[in-house]
Amino acid sequence: MAHWKQFFSAAVKEPPLEHCDVAVEISPRGLLFAQPAKTPSGSSAINGWQVPFEKPTTAEQLAQRVYEQELKHSLQKAKAQLSQIAGQDLVCLIPEELTRTIQTTLPDMPAPVLRNAVAQELADLMDRDPSQIAFDFWSSNTAQEEELNQIHAIAADQNFISELIAQFRQAGLRCRKITTRSLSLQQRYSTPTPGTIGIVDWGMDAVRMSVRNPEGKIYSRSFRNCLLQDIRDDLAKDWEVAPDQAFQIMNRLIDTTEVDTVVRGRLDASFREALHQRYDLLADEIRKTINFASLKLHAGEWDQILLTGAGSVLPQVRSILDEQLPYPVVLSHCSVNRQKLFHAELDVLASAMEGSGR
Repeated sequence: MAHWKQFFSAAVKEPPLEHCDVAVEISPRGLLFAQPAKTPSGSSAINGWQVPFEKPTTAEQLAQRVYEQELKHSLQKAKAQLSQIAGQDLVCLIPEELTRTIQTTLPDMPAPVLRNAVAQELADLMDRDPSQIAFDFWSSNTAQEEELNQIHAIAADQNFISELIAQFRQAGLRCRKITTRSLSLQQRYSTPTPGTIGIVDWGMDAVRMSVRNPEGKIYSRSFRNCLLQDIRDDLAKDWEVAPDQAFQIMNRLIDTTEVDTVVRGRLDASFREALHQRYDLLADEIRKTINFASLKLHAGEWDQILLTGAGSVLPQVRSILDEQLPYPVVLSHCSVNRQKLFHAELDVLASAMEGSGR
């Protein structure tokens, strides 16, 4: 099984952590924070809050917005709110679009030599000098030959990572670990299984499926045509409401007891029509990914498809996908508890806080 290491540990320049106190996701919409909490009954819970950007952007343009100090300005505006987590260890999730990954096979060699070899592979991929990238990697022996290592590596621009860490530090926040949604989810569900597992992260801003076979080989793919924004836009068009209000409507419709009975009929019908269109597209994308990953990873039997992220709380998503897919669909904890879009996103951040000890 692959050994999970600290992502961008060289850039953070502090000892790696198995666990962080707070998680933050940097998305095109802004910052989403999550922190463990205790309920009055003593059970564990997750508190979360948002710090929006003045102007939403795209994942690809996010790095430029960081260079323009927008992250710093947003953190300064939320200074009072963030004072409760000042000095705590922070794990930061960045968009997949700002990273590059490789999977390759390299012979056994001393650790420093192996790291240099991986750095050169990534530098060649990114057309950069190795000194210009921040990266980390993990490895496992191949099933065929013990003297060969299966390498998984991920990298980002060194200047971007350094700028990110510096702006958090100026706000009194200690960024100790940097990762992505798919990496943290793969890490959380990395217990060896006899078959292949697929994790579908249906987030607020993107939909991505990552696949891991029993040998630790990983494949991931983004879906472009089944976004939550598309459902929101359908509702906004049908009801002539602002996009933000459409998300509020979606949250209310997840629990239809909150919707006024006079409005519920037409609104619920419109909502479910939009949902079914996206479910069909999502199932089709998952099938394509299963077929391609089975060939690419030589995957045999599949254990399950795990569904997490905001979209996993939408009504009837599990039953419809179960009908359309050849493997069982399992919902994450928040989804099972039928919470709102926001709470399901916090469940993904909880994965990042847990570290590699799970």
